[in-house]
Amino acid sequence: MTITEAIDLIKTFREFDQNLFGDAALLDKIQDEYGAIPQNIVEYINQIIPNSNNIYLDLTGDPFCLFSAKDLLQKRDEFAYDFELESSSWINKWLIIGLQLNDPFCFSLAKNQTQIFRFYFNGVSGLSSPVPVANSIGQFLLCAYAIDHAINKFEKSIIIDEDSFDIQLAPEPSKWLFPRMREWAAEYYEEWCEVFENCNEEY
Repeated sequence: MTITEAIDLIKTFREFDQNLFGDAALLDKIQDEYGAIPQNIVEYINQIIPNSNNIYLDLTGDPFCLFSAKDLLQKRDEFAYDFELESSSWINKWLIIGLQLNDPFCFSLAKNQTQIFRFYFNGVSGLSSPVPVANSIGQFLLCAYAIDHAINKFEKSIIIDEDSFDIQLAPEPSKWLFPRMREWAAEYYEEWCEVFENCNEEY
């Protein structure tokens, strides 16, 4: 899914001012540091990275923070310092675009790699192996904005079981979200939606 296709779909359910996105100056800095970078990262920075303020999206639990252009490299360095990654090869293989608590979402800097990956952080074992969550940045953004919409744009969205603390999505946002995510997230549906106990029910 291209960035343009994703934005067109996002605009069907929320406002999306593309003037607030893209930063060509940052691209020069990243290319100076990393050298040649994959085309999908070039397109992301030129077209879709927030150019002034971080964007926060509800994916349940802690909000997901999509780094702005002015914060991207600083946040990367802070993360590397906090997790003692400055001297490892990790920092030269991955470009972090955002965090959900301590879980980084990253581009791979490998040639011809277009997927977006998530690393799960565990206080004992550290960062997990990379888990793919989207085949492209367009697919990633569409899925993230869709879940945020389902949580925030309906009168009732989250239902928490008082005994088990399981999280369910209320009927109306479930009818809106789950059929769309089966199409939009495709093979990554469980990765995005399994946090909702009712994600495998039919709506």
